[in-house]
Amino acid sequence: MATSNWMPDNDASLRDWGASFVSQLAASPGGPADVGLSDTQATEFGDAFDAYNAAYVKANTEATRGPVSTQQKNSARDSFRTAARQTVAIVQAYPQTTDDQRRALQITIRDTERTPIDPPEEAPRLQVRSVDGHLVKLRVVDQDNKKRKPAHISGYMLFSYVGENPPADPADYKFVTTESKLDYDFWLASDLVVGQKVWLTAAWLNRKLETGPACQSVMTGPTFGGLSQAA
Repeated sequence: MATSNWMPDNDASLRDWGASFVSQLAASPGGPADVGLSDTQATEFGDAFDAYNAAYVKANTEATRGPVSTQQKNSARDSFRTAARQTVAIVQAYPQTTDDQRRALQITIRDTERTPIDPPEEAPRLQVRSVDGHLVKLRVVDQDNKKRKPAHISGYMLFSYVGENPPADPADYKFVTTESKLDYDFWLASDLVVGQKVWLTAAWLNRKLETGPACQSVMTGPTFGGLSQAA
């Protein structure tokens, strides 16, 4: 089975994979050329496999096994791994290589279909952490009040409205910024005075720049310097 890590880790499995790869190349109607390999490239791969296979047999035969044969097997295995990586890279890069051929060769079948990203379905939560004069420290969290962004969310859009009550029409909100950091320092307009209300809302933004629903608005406003407003 093809996996993202197509090369087997252990000697026996690597040997079986190599034998299968050589067999599949030979069985292909057009030979190695069907997957972009020249006869020379296929021969070099086959020679590297034969050397590894012979060393493997020697290292695992009772009459010839020992430290020397094991070292020879390891050296031949490293050379075969290098040849395998080079050969598979050529096969993968060849435009006419099909997924059926990759499956037969037991190499990676690449995911060419991107997982679709839907527009955000949930709204974030907006917290006013503190207010000091015209500086409002905000935090955006998820529905579980965790400081984190949902999957596929790159950031959020922040909007504001000045008035006694939040606007009846969401279109009356003024765009403030697009931000990725969940902690954000929002500066109120310098002409606002203590007692004026500012309503803030936010909406998640995904990687395709699609927005989700806006969160429930929160109220803030300027204070005298040094005073804080609870979240």
